[in-house]
Amino acid sequence: MNAPEIILTLVQDDGCPLYREKDEFFLVGRVLYIPGGKPTCATLVADILRAYLEAQKGCGAAAGDRIFGCSGPKTGCAGAVRMEWEGAEADIPQASGDGSRGEITEVLKGFEIFKDLEAPHLAYLANYLRLKKFPKDGVILKRGDPGDRFYIVVSGRVAVEEESGVRIAELGKGEVFGEMSLLSGDPVAAGVRAAETTWVLYVRGAHFRRMLTRFPALNEYFARLLSRRLTRANREIEGDAAMTGQLSEISPAELLQTLHQNQKTGVLTLDADGDVAILAFREGEPIRAALGDQQGKEVFYGVLRARTGRFKFTPGLDAEDMEIAPMGDFMWLLMEGLNRIDEKTIKNV
Repeated sequence: MNAPEIILTLVQDDGCPLYREKDEFFLVGRVLYIPGGKPTCATLVADILRAYLEAQKGCGAAAGDRIFGCSGPKTGCAGAVRMEWEGAEADIPQASGDGSRGEITEVLKGFEIFKDLEAPHLAYLANYLRLKKFPKDGVILKRGDPGDRFYIVVSGRVAVEEESGVRIAELGKGEVFGEMSLLSGDPVAAGVRAAETTWVLYVRGAHFRRMLTRFPALNEYFARLLSRRLTRANREIEGDAAMTGQLSEISPAELLQTLHQNQKTGVLTLDADGDVAILAFREGEPIRAALGDQQGKEVFYGVLRARTGRFKFTPGLDAEDMEIAPMGDFMWLLMEGLNRIDEKTIKNV
């Protein structure tokens, strides 16, 4: 992919009926990629391409804010949008030669996370991935930062550090980080810096969610990954003893994922600020959720929003619970709940 790339982030919409703030458009050469699932505004596309060509000829700005107005008698629309116009840090690393799409997909195929995806799927993902270089000791993530990007180490190594600066892990080529905050909605729990000169691929949070929705194989990968990352919690629930803890130490999404991945059978009780929710699991699948008079999936989704409180998992179910049908596919329930949190957050911005 030798064509220059431009990222356009919508930072203000003035009556636009199609697009909203934080929507991202990608311009690769003369091809404009519209935010997934949204219709195309031909007038806006033409304006963006015209502005791009002017910038290429030196007649316009190549970066910064651009205002695109779509009003007029031909469009029947009175909307306008303001976008941040910026170049991507770099393209996907090339295997060799002229950097054709086939070579790019071969590079991605070498990472465990993408090994179960076919070439057309990898070509699609290449539109969202960006490459960035960090010098030795360069800070990639700070503890407490909002979790808005997912990273893959392309070369070099990164160090995962506690707040005190103590190194708790090192990650090398093909390993990933940043997914915990994106999946849970919590701030970054540990800092990450380059242990040596390091190149990473990253994808923005909105596109990360889109990737998970479109490719079930990625959900399976993260299910395995989250289980491995939660070794301390896993050790506590390996046997038949009860497990207790604080939601400030492990988010609800991580906790539910651990129970699912380890195929646990029992009852999870969460006390979040006096609201006590009960979730029953049979072999890792949620079969019952209750909070006061509320029952079912809405309780499951609500639990994911909890940020403080205590939890207790008690192994074993009574005979009646052993006969109840599952509430639904676990990963679908989890992603639906997290998507609802995202939508609520955007509406409140």
